[in-house]
Amino acid sequence: MVHTGKPSRACQPCKSRHIRCDESTPACNNCVRSGRICPGYKSEFDLVLRDQNAVAHNNVQRRLRKQQKKRDDRRVVPQKEFKGVGKSTSIPTLPTSISISKEFEAICFLFTRYILVQRDPGTRTGFLEFLPPLYAKSNPSSSLSTTTSALALSIMEAWTSGNGTLHTPVGLANATFGKALSLTRAALNNPETRKTDDTLMTILILGMHERLTARLQSRLPSLTHYEGALALIEHRGDFQYNDDLSKRLLIAIRSQHVVYAFEKGEPVSRESAIWKDPPDMPENAAIQQISLSADAADLQTRMEHMFMKADMHTENLDQTLVELLEHAYALDARLVNWSFSLPSSWLPIKVFDVNIPDSVKQAGLYGKTCDVYLDIWMATSWNHHRQSRIIIQSIILQCISLLPAASTLYSPQLTRSVIQEMADGICDSVPFLLGNRTRFGSTGQEIETILPEHQKSATDLGGWLFLVTLKRMVEDRLPLREGQYDWMQQQLERLEKIFFIRKNESSSTPSESSTSSSLNSLIFLNSF
Repeated sequence: MVHTGKPSRACQPCKSRHIRCDESTPACNNCVRSGRICPGYKSEFDLVLRDQNAVAHNNVQRRLRKQQKKRDDRRVVPQKEFKGVGKSTSIPTLPTSISISKEFEAICFLFTRYILVQRDPGTRTGFLEFLPPLYAKSNPSSSLSTTTSALALSIMEAWTSGNGTLHTPVGLANATFGKALSLTRAALNNPETRKTDDTLMTILILGMHERLTARLQSRLPSLTHYEGALALIEHRGDFQYNDDLSKRLLIAIRSQHVVYAFEKGEPVSRESAIWKDPPDMPENAAIQQISLSADAADLQTRMEHMFMKADMHTENLDQTLVELLEHAYALDARLVNWSFSLPSSWLPIKVFDVNIPDSVKQAGLYGKTCDVYLDIWMATSWNHHRQSRIIIQSIILQCISLLPAASTLYSPQLTRSVIQEMADGICDSVPFLLGNRTRFGSTGQEIETILPEHQKSATDLGGWLFLVTLKRMVEDRLPLREGQYDWMQQQLERLEKIFFIRKNESSSTPSESSTSSSLNSLIFLNSF
């Protein structure tokens, strides 16, 4: 975990002796006077990001040893019985190994590698973080428990196929999924279980399972489970969100609603029940982003619908463009205010190439620096912010190009500079999110990252969280500096190799394949 208190730069001998260090260079005066060797001081970068996992690990191990000692003291030692008048017995033998079911192994795989991962509370908008406590309380034969097992088995089978390709889940995963569907239908038909958080969580997990299998089969995902979640929200009514869990589930569905609106080019319907706030709704930076993204989706839809009209040379066209411009500038100002309102811990730290591992630089470093963050979700939130600003600035450029007099009132050069700045920030996050990973492999694959404690999350989630952002940047062909588009195209091909994404596979058109991959990945990451 990253220490959040004020770090001390004192040398280690002064810390051990509990005396004040004057931090003189090359050696502190305390060490000079006492004849000790002063080892020097840690850099500010190491202090800000110093890892305390070792301390926590030692504390846990100490408690476990104490508990084991208590159990050993209470243990009854079996005694031999001798042959004689009575019946003879032998000392019971202990098993040489513990048998673990594939289902239990898959659950552990899902929870430890994808859900129970340290992250800043301000980045939470998904629903999977609430799955472990619900799963722990659920009946093993319930729809929630069975659906969770089906998802876990599918993810583990897909990633550990061992043949260098992602593959569609078969066998136990498919059988468990079929059982989960049957149990879910029964839960929906029961008036007592229909409105519970367990049932809503079950529907969301089924939707995630559908998107995973659709991704592996290179097809568009069915919206059945997403629409089912919306129907459950409507059925629950306005007063069924009395605890933090139910409110967080509502936020997760809102997040997915915005993603579908972006991908399908439809406005976000604020009249839907999912946008009615119950009292004391949770609030954080990522949740605020959902509302801003919904407004960006609406603005994008208005612009696209205007271009789809048969005749744009109408008397009201100029007025419509001016209104779009004003709306775009107002929304961009809100996005800027969002970034200024973030705590200092959210700000990226610039790292120069001399401090970046060579393998990471060779895999993908744009320029001479990269940015590091406290976690991958924080980096992803920043990239969502940058992408939203790029969308807004692109709309502004389009409006200015259609208004002859607009260039005197608005600055296209300033708009292009904002797009360039946001694109640079996205490119600078690549080494942090991907490390040196360049090929497909199981999640146990060892990769090199800028920060050692970031290795596991970069392997499991970094690429998934970045795929949609990079894909849209490449598809939009933004007005960037020379060579930057080609670099982003190379990084997209790198991601396609890592996740074994086949271009245009099983799609009638390239755009259909692009939509399938983009929609699957974006909804997948919004589940966390």
